[in-house]
Amino acid sequence: MNQRKKAVLKILGICGFGFILALMFFLHANIRLSRDDFFYYPFLKHGMTEFFNRLKLHYQNTNGRLLVHSVCAAFLNYNLWTFRLFNIASILLFSWLLANLFEQDVNRRAGMFLTALSGFWLMGGFTAAEAVTWVSGSFNYILPALLLISYLYFLTNATNAKGYLLTFVLCLLSSVTTEITSALTLLLSIVLLFSSHKKNSLIPPFFLANMLAALAGFLFLVCSPGMHTRTAAVSSLAQAMKQMLIHFTTFSQMCWEPGGIGGMLIFSAISCGICAYKTLKRKLLSGTMFFIAAMAVLTNLGVVYSARCYIVFDLCYFAALIWFGVLLCRQGETKVLLAAICFAAAFAIMCASGIVGFRMLFLPAMCLLVIGLCALSLAQLSLGAISVGCAIMVVVSGVQVLCLAKINQKNAAVWDENQKTIERYDGGSLALQSVPDEFYFQGGVPVDNNFGHDYLAEFGIDDEVQSYAVEKQYYTAVDGQNAVVTDKVIRRYDDYYISFERLAEYLNEPHAWRYETSEIRHRGELYRFHYGARSVLTSYVGGRSQKLSDPVRIVDSDLKISVSDANRLFHLNLTIK
Repeated sequence: MNQRKKAVLKILGICGFGFILALMFFLHANIRLSRDDFFYYPFLKHGMTEFFNRLKLHYQNTNGRLLVHSVCAAFLNYNLWTFRLFNIASILLFSWLLANLFEQDVNRRAGMFLTALSGFWLMGGFTAAEAVTWVSGSFNYILPALLLISYLYFLTNATNAKGYLLTFVLCLLSSVTTEITSALTLLLSIVLLFSSHKKNSLIPPFFLANMLAALAGFLFLVCSPGMHTRTAAVSSLAQAMKQMLIHFTTFSQMCWEPGGIGGMLIFSAISCGICAYKTLKRKLLSGTMFFIAAMAVLTNLGVVYSARCYIVFDLCYFAALIWFGVLLCRQGETKVLLAAICFAAAFAIMCASGIVGFRMLFLPAMCLLVIGLCALSLAQLSLGAISVGCAIMVVVSGVQVLCLAKINQKNAAVWDENQKTIERYDGGSLALQSVPDEFYFQGGVPVDNNFGHDYLAEFGIDDEVQSYAVEKQYYTAVDGQNAVVTDKVIRRYDDYYISFERLAEYLNEPHAWRYETSEIRHRGELYRFHYGARSVLTSYVGGRSQKLSDPVRIVDSDLKISVSDANRLFHLNLTIK
């Protein structure tokens, strides 16, 4: 490639980087406190004694993530731009580390960096918003991912005493952040410990020390009383296995649906397909990867709605990744296989958790990004092909970031108005708006931990908060015989929504709530709804999946389904007065 073409590609690369960076600043400029932020930011408001007491209670009753939550509390007590700049820098550093891990050719490294930075935003609307665009979400997911990648980078590049010490510190920090990164740190330490062992030689003390540090951090998290509290509802192995199957079905559905990590699935599958075709000459494997990518596109477009399909394609995807990794491992390349194992391990840990949420898909999505980047690096594409791929990813990820930023801009306006209302408050009742769009921020505010007691107490306000939401009005729903169903039907934009609790009362059917999930058993069929979903599962595991006309929403901590979907699913004739 001549110098003129290289210069043009360099200019285009700089423009692409500037475009993504500008959108990132626009997005972060509109980030406001949300959800758990209102719970963590008072930790440091009343001195260090109160701070440590709150951390102790959190460790005893919630989980063992003392590191990330203490750092989060510190950032929440400064101007939000402190967090915003830190978060942008973390994403840039994460992408730079990935580029340096998987691309040895300096001429290609800039393209790999831009690919990594663009790929970061392909994880889907729900997942990105829940992990990136609120402070606690970033410290629970971006910071642990950065620590994990930093540990892997220095673990494979340490050559002197300072490098060994830094690696050990990063190992310890990564292992005490979150449950998934703790397990993955331990997994990486064990694999690299035994892969470094040479015949007729002692196991290197450096790798052994890292493994012991990772094990200590893992035990600190897993053995916390708060973790026991979270998992106390599971009383037997059979019950635990059933719950894992339920969660596997739910997470499979969330991966492939709009707003999930379909973009990451597509990117990694195409990258692996290209690498398999170019370097391994395996047409069947490359064809399988491209077929999986095509299915991800179809499911994200809403063409395919089947729980069994989600499960089958997830299992095929796991198998194809492991197959691809094993074939590369035979040729001396172990990174893809290790990343594929980490992806499967992260998914398994999610399924074993007592909580289901889109943000939990963030770290598996990061594993897919690692796999895709490693595969692209091994494929040794030309600079021209890399440039075309980068251009496509910049445009697609730019649209993703812009959508998030516009939603955040609307929500920030409501947050700012609430702030002014509180500052003008002089007694009596206080009415605050809920965030108007739950597509990316499903928990509307105010609720208990959003503009609730902890937040208002900082302004000396203890009165009851009366909440209302933009475009929210209360209506009465009646059936064909004019029997009153509920007076709690609300309007969100042009759709009417009814709460599951009221609907279950009217149907006289069992109703269950499981962390942002509701279940109703009607005429022998179990319907399982999850917030943000545009389809409903009709059994615990592997059942049918029916498309919904409107997404399931959470408004003021209450899960709701549209009246039109309630009529169709439960054979009702509800009308609104």
